[in-house]
Amino acid sequence: MITRNELPAYIPAILTGINIKAGDRLTREQKDDLVQDVFLGALEHMAGDGIVTAAWLKLRAESRTLNALKAAHNNREESFEEWHARLDTDEDNSSVPPSLLDLDTPEGLYAVREFIKDMSDEDKEMLEMLVEGMTQQEVADVMGLDQASISRRLECFRRQLGE
Repeated sequence: MITRNELPAYIPAILTGINIKAGDRLTREQKDDLVQDVFLGALEHMAGDGIVTAAWLKLRAESRTLNALKAAHNNREESFEEWHARLDTDEDNSSVPPSLLDLDTPEGLYAVREFIKDMSDEDKEMLEMLVEGMTQQEVADVMGLDQASISRRLECFRRQLGE
């Protein structure tokens, strides 16, 4: 059990955990806000006769970090739907991710466009996060799934596209 006086000693460990989870996808200010949120939550929990442990702090920090990553993902400049709509008007395919440019033929590109159009919103969101550089594990954490589920979905997409 951690006391109020011991809480400040946990700041470096919590910040390190947030840095590992968020990488460079959150600003320093956002990370500092997360640390503050974790400790304010701990103080509120203690005031209500709750017990705070190192594990409690770690779980709260992870949860808050994943929420911040999802919020940052949802507040990006261009939505996946906007990017997808540009595919139809992009003559030189400059907005198509390099992995999709392997399909050199117009038929292949059309098949990918139609495939994406028919995807569920959740699958579009998953692909978008991966295209933006998140790892499969990070996507799984944000979406509340396990990494194996993300891998299976990707393998299914590959089979459906005939790769």
